[in-house]
Formats: sequence, structure tokens, C-alpha cells
Amino acid sequence: MEGTATLMKRLLPQTTAGRALAGILVVYVLSFFWLACRKWQFDTGEGGDIAVVNHIFWSSLHGKFFWHFTIDRSYFAEHQEALVFVVWPLYALIPDVRTLFLVQTICISLSGVVMFLIARRVLKDDLSAVLMAVALLFFPSVVSQNVNQLHTSQWVLPLLMACFYFFLTENYRWFVAFCIFAALGKENTPLTLLVFVPYALWKRRGWRWWVAPLAVSAVALVVDFKIVGPYFAHGWRYEALGYLGNLGGNWSEVFHNILFHPSKLWAAFNQPDNGPYLIHLLQPALWLLPFLAPEVLFAVPDLFVNLIAGNNGMKVVAWHYNVYTGAFLVLASLFAVPRLEALLRKRFGSVSLCPVLPMLICVMSIAHWPFWFSPYEYQPLPHYDTQVRARALIPAGVPVLYAPDREGAFFSDRSKFSNNIMVKDDPQQMFHYDWVYLDMNFARMYPPIPKSTLMAFANNPDYQCLFAERGIYVFQRKPGSLDLSAPVAPPPVPSGP
Repeated sequence: MEGTATLMKRLLPQTTAGRALAGILVVYVLSFFWLACRKWQFDTGEGGDIAVVNHIFWSSLHGKFFWHFTIDRSYFAEHQEALVFVVWPLYALIPDVRTLFLVQTICISLSGVVMFLIARRVLKDDLSAVLMAVALLFFPSVVSQNVNQLHTSQWVLPLLMACFYFFLTENYRWFVAFCIFAALGKENTPLTLLVFVPYALWKRRGWRWWVAPLAVSAVALVVDFKIVGPYFAHGWRYEALGYLGNLGGNWSEVFHNILFHPSKLWAAFNQPDNGPYLIHLLQPALWLLPFLAPEVLFAVPDLFVNLIAGNNGMKVVAWHYNVYTGAFLVLASLFAVPRLEALLRKRFGSVSLCPVLPMLICVMSIAHWPFWFSPYEYQPLPHYDTQVRARALIPAGVPVLYAPDREGAFFSDRSKFSNNIMVKDDPQQMFHYDWVYLDMNFARMYPPIPKSTLMAFANNPDYQCLFAERGIYVFQRKPGSLDLSAPVAPPPVPSGP
């Protein structure tokens, strides 16, 4: 018993600041887990990526290797993330989408713990360290990921922050270990790790401090794009490359235009959405403050890609494309505080910016809640009860066609399901499903559900309408009708005269 008590004492925070942060984190995890579940339950967000991530784990428990239903291939054909193997046992224990919501929020919270440790070491002020941790936890591009669908970038965030912490504390073994762990995440992570190369050189560290991240990043990129991706893709084109379609149709064209065609690169930087995007992204970090510290370099890789990308979704602060960028802007702001103090002391003598400036950073992060929080998204829609009753008619595991795309979050725990967008190139595929769920109440969503889709099932003699209330329709294939997706037996071969 004494040994257990000693262990618990070591694990629990020993300082007032540590206990305060622990209390904040408990409330943070419980609150955002509840909000994520509520938003999913009430169907008030975009459920497309929830369906993708939930299904890759569900499919791994039911005979398919982390299947990505929208590309009809393994998830590793699109994202080469070995970290899914770490999360998979938890999902196998409790196979529910809410398990993934909880993992997501815990990972974000852990990044706040690492920020606290870094800030306490740099600022030497416990209150300022807590404030900087809270600033990270509520920075719009970070806090939004608790309730913005399901994504895997959040899993890597505490690992990247730990890389920086162990670099800062000059713990080489743990630095290398966390570089390797982080490299197992999404394929853009090695680009962030590569920043440790110039950073280590600037800090005049020994050669091993820049060789290690260089080697880890190079190996990860080769394994991702030359081995794992092609193996699972089977000739399929890397979808994320389309985000840079404005600069070329393949990697060679993209790199050639970036390096040798400044006019095309300038045109990419000069996109109209980039101005508002930068203002929204930098304002919570006090605009130019992060640029007073060289640590802002860690925000550059993802920021550069987001700025030149032709996909406007990458310029939405509250979406997952800005997780690393936002976190490292806060980190750079942290390091800018003592640098700004030093500059002011040269001119005005004794100056202390702690905890005032960290408090301002924290307040600015929290104050930008309208970027990611809409109260109506956590209230049931007027037809919520109707949705629940309609979905309850559809048995578990049966093939389902649904619309709109956001409904996928409720049907991703089965082998065969699809939305109407995926079958638009071959409308006859609509009739390959035993059940159909159509919610016509989202007319303003893009792309809208064509009325012709509804009428196609209403007029199809092989289907019967089981539910039609408040714009929601449920159709079932009639017993004994032809299943177009089933293989057709060949006609018998004549036995001869």
C-alpha cells in the first residue's frame, strides 16, 4: 500500500500551478467530449470524415484491413499512418465512434501538458505557464478539432510538442524516440520534423541533433510515398495531390513550378482567400508576436502548403489542416515573450512581461471562440425526433444508401454503405442497396440532394416507401425483388442433342 501511495503521489501534480492545470484539463476533456458527442448525436455537423475514420477502425474488426470506403481501398493508400495501430486496441475494446472522440480530446489535452512544461522552463513563471497551456488548448485551429468531425492530425500534436520539449531539455534519446513516434502519423508530419535541422544548426547543437530528424523524416517520406502508399494504392492516384492542382498534376510538375516558375508560385500566394486566412490565423496569436522568435519556423511547413494550395478548405482556420500551424504559432509566441522583454529592457531598463503578455495571448485565443463554436450546433434540429425514428427502421449491418453526406456518421458501422454523391457517375448503382435513407431538409448544403433521386426510388417498383415524414424518406427493397449488386448465375449450357 505504501508503494502505491508513493507512486500516486509522484503521478499527481505537486505544485499549485500543476494542480490548477490538472483541474482545467479534467473539465476540458469532459466538456469537449460531451460537446463532440452531442454534435454527432444531433447531426448538426459534417459527418463525412467521421464516417471515414470510424469505418477504417470498424472494418479492421470485420475482415477488411482499415478500409477507406470512399476510395474502395485500404486507408493506407491515402494516408500512411501507423499510429492507427496504437488507437485500434482501444476501439476494439469499445467499438464506438465516441471512443475516437475521447481519444481525440485526450490527445489535444496532452499537448497542453507539454506546452505547460515548455512554458514553465522558458518563462520561469508558473502562472504564465498555465496561461500559455490554456492559450494552446483554446487556440481556434486547435480547440476546434475537439468538435470538428474526426481526424488523425490531433493524435500527432502531443508527439510533436514532446519532440520540441526533449530538444529543449537536451534529452537526445527521448527526442529521437518521439521523432520516430511522430513520423508514424500523417504523411505531412515529416515536413515539420525537418525544421529541427535548421533549428538545431541555429542553436549550434552537435551533428546528431540535426542528423536524427533528417534521417527519420527522409525514411518516413520514402516509406510513405515509395513503399506503403503504392502498395495499397494499386495504381490509384494520391488524392491529396489534388489540393495542389493549381501548381501541377503530379509531384514533378508541382516541385518544378514551385522552384522554377516564380510567377506561378506568386499566383498561388496571391489567391484572394489567403489575406483573410492569414488575418484569422495570426490574430489570436497577437499578429506579429510569433515572428519575433525563430521557433515560428515550425509553423511554416503546413502554413506554406495551405497558402499555395488551390483547395480553399485548407484556408479555413477551424479545420484540421491548421492544427500544427496553430500550435506552433502559440509556441513561437511563448518564446517571443522573453525576447521582447530583452529588447524592452535595453531601452527602458527593468521590464517584466509575465504574466501580463501570456494572459493577453490566452485571452485572445479564448476570445476567438466564434471561429469554431456555434451554439445552435449543440441543440437538436426541429426534425431531430423524426430522424431518430427513421434511422431506427434500418437494421444493423444491412447495405444502405444515404443522403446527404453528413449522414454517413450513422451508417459507417457496416460493410456496405454509400452516399448519393459517390454514385452520381453511375446512377444505376443507387439500386444496389437494400435500404435508402434520404433527408431532404438540407437543401442549402452542397451538393444538394436532387429531387430526381427521391423520385427514382418512389417510382421504382422494386422498392417500397416505409417512412415519409417531415422531408425524411426511408425505402426498402421489396422482398423477392432483384438485387442488382448480386452476381447473376450464367444460363445453363445445353447438354447437346
